[in-house]
Amino acid sequence: MGMTGQFLRVSNDDLETYFLNSNLLSERMDASYTGDPEFIDIDKAWEGILFLLTGSGIAIDPHHPLAKIIMSENVVDEDQNFGFGPATYVTPEEVIQLSKELTTIDRAELTKRYNPVALNEAEIYPQGWDDEEMLEYVLENYDTLKQFYADAAANGQAIVSIIN
Repeated sequence: MGMTGQFLRVSNDDLETYFLNSNLLSERMDASYTGDPEFIDIDKAWEGILFLLTGSGIAIDPHHPLAKIIMSENVVDEDQNFGFGPATYVTPEEVIQLSKELTTIDRAELTKRYNPVALNEAEIYPQGWDDEEMLEYVLENYDTLKQFYADAAANGQAIVSIIN
């Protein structure tokens, strides 16, 4: 199965509710698999996307403008573990900024940055980057994530993310 990147668009009120009772977030994430339009799963492409955006994997420079795109330093509940740690979030203001940054990076730019040897040497999850289908896999999931951030920005929403 492996580690997948999952994201949920939420209102500020919902985010506040999850701070008070993170079990409600867990329940919503579980229920989201059944078609919640405010939920996406970018499968195992999450660290590949992060690498192409920042030049690093999960142990990235927290000062990079796109460092929060996959996992933020903002934690919903430190004691709750979704498999690869707790849920993190970006505020609606951060979502707007990240969405603006993402609009400057298109498929052509990510394709230029794609280096299977570098991805494999950096041990970027899930490995196997020399498979010719991996670039399209990452690009498709990047498009999904980019649109997700744009939708959240347009709706004034925060984004909660987990690696599960």
